[in-house]
Amino acid sequence: MRLPLFAPAALLLGMTACAHVPPASLWSLKDFDPLTADPAQLRAAVVLPVAIMPKPGGVKFDIVHERKNGAERRELSIALEAIPTSAEGLGRLPTPRAGSAIHVFRIPPADIGRVTAFRAGILEHRVTEPDAWRGSVSISAAGCAGGPLPSGPLVVDTYLKTEKTPDFVPLVQGFDLRSVADPKVLDAMATAPCAP
Repeated sequence: MRLPLFAPAALLLGMTACAHVPPASLWSLKDFDPLTADPAQLRAAVVLPVAIMPKPGGVKFDIVHERKNGAERRELSIALEAIPTSAEGLGRLPTPRAGSAIHVFRIPPADIGRVTAFRAGILEHRVTEPDAWRGSVSISAAGCAGGPLPSGPLVVDTYLKTEKTPDFVPLVQGFDLRSVADPKVLDAMATAPCAP
């Protein structure tokens, strides 16, 4: 599973989730299959410094399905919907580190049918051409400054919840945006805060 993590302004920071997922989380997600999981029950959570806000409509759930030889590629991108942290059925929420806030997202109910139809095509290829295709599922987010950026690390944590996990499962923990972001991009983000 690919997890492009966070995109301040136009920057998309990509990383392979499996390289950063804690071993206990891999065990918790051992039965998770993006092609059969109930999309209505999927929840993503991101813990960000309070000075960084997810852009409205900027958190995306992306599925890519392509031929291994590169001859054909299909993509589905859904803008996730922010939901209150008090929403029913979330289980125990992760505790944000000091100076951070948690943001929770779901696939909008109006888009569940699109996800289901796209996955049906992938499942058909699994039967008719099982070795000809590959794919990935990712979550990406565009962010903006909700206030002045603090000095020091800009630490991000991400989580996933499925119908098979009673609580949120950590994906990437303690990821410092400053370690990969161009300082000019972060400076630009700090001087062009979120629109009201």
